Amino acid sequence: MCMSSESLSSIAQTVRGIIGSFAQGTGLPEHLPDDLLLMDDGLGFDSIRVVELLFVCEEEFGVTITTEITEDTVIDVGTIVTLINREVGRRLKP
Repeated sequence: MCMSSESLSSIAQTVRGIIGSFAQGTGLPEHLPDDLLLMDDGLGFDSIRVVELLFVCEEEFGVTITTEITEDTVIDVGTIVTLINREVGRRLKP
């Protein structure tokens, strides 16, 4: 089954909402750009916070992220959206 652009947009919006809820009080822009880093100079999340975020996203969409994330992985909003889209797409394949 192919996901429509509407469902991809809905997933991205939900993921951005989850990230926003994790980032309350950080002076967050209204729209979270794909290149907004979650750690360091971006939202300032530590690695535990990123793991918690990924867990909440997995629970929300009923998926397990199978892509290995290493310390060298650039983790920004777009990365999380892409990971979730990929796993939802895998789940929907017949």
